[in-house]
Amino acid sequence: MEIDLVQLKLNAKDAIKKKENRAILASIAVFLLLYALTWLLIRLSGYSEWYSGYSNFVVKAFKTTGTMQPVPYDVVAWPKVGTAAIILCVVIYVLRMVLSGGYSSWCLKAARGETPHIKCIFDGFSYFGQVLLLSILKGIIVAVGLCVFIVPGIYFACRYSLAFYAFFDDPRAGAIGAMRRSAQLTKGHKFEVIKLTLSFILWFLAAEIIASFTISLLDVWVRPYYGLTYAYYYDAAVSRTDGTSMYNDNEETK
Repeated sequence: MEIDLVQLKLNAKDAIKKKENRAILASIAVFLLLYALTWLLIRLSGYSEWYSGYSNFVVKAFKTTGTMQPVPYDVVAWPKVGTAAIILCVVIYVLRMVLSGGYSSWCLKAARGETPHIKCIFDGFSYFGQVLLLSILKGIIVAVGLCVFIVPGIYFACRYSLAFYAFFDDPRAGAIGAMRRSAQLTKGHKFEVIKLTLSFILWFLAAEIIASFTISLLDVWVRPYYGLTYAYYYDAAVSRTDGTSMYNDNEETK
């Protein structure tokens, strides 16, 4: 049974428009938190200092030769970073992973009409260890797949695309159980997941283009749009797999 992906995206837009969901406000909160954490990570890791030096080197090389040529990244040494800064970078990176993963809980509640509170964006911290483990396992598996060969990486990304939604639907299953559940729900439907993701490609490109000139303000809209659509897809996949429905007044399958 094929899921109506267009209808899912329409449902996501409707959920964003509902005042009681405060979707944009929740998205702004996540955006600001992630932006602040990223800014700290860039500063503490030495990346900001390195990038400044590298950019200056590229500009000088262009003025000297009059042509833009590839410049090796190692022409500028990475600045020394203290132990305390390294520890803080690890902590910040972990916080980013848990916050990003926990946002799926907010999306799932909003998609089910539960009128989530803004603080639901922090649900990931209520299951800190499991959410972190899920983030790490999913990230490693997809990364290894992409490094070995691109196709396996895409396969695993699709296979575990619903893992965070599955976890917050039933936290008792744990990280491993959520990954197994995601694999079950996407079995035989990987191309459907790819189509759903690709339908957002123009939004992603637009967000990247804007981010290259300023901060990615478009992310405030894309985040809930994408997250809610996948939340609806998760419930539709559950309905298809288990033969049950989790919707009150919307049909997501045909």
